[in-house]
Amino acid sequence: MHSERERINQWLSKAAELRAAAEQMKEKSARNALLSAAASYEALASNASARASPKRRGNGAERVNAG
Repeated sequence: MHSERERINQWLSKAAELRAAAEQMKEKSARNALLSAAASYEALASNASARASPKRRGNGAERVNAG
């Protein structure tokens, strides 16, 4: 079974692969489909990374320094 970090890296690698393939596409709809798929893989990686990162616990409100 893959660790979360390995999965994140796989998704980012797949996104890069799809973006490189999109650059080779002459047909706009094919290029857009590949770019959309790449963005989806990047979103998966981003969401997984956010879940894996330690977060500050609190009430969810950010303090604003009125300075």
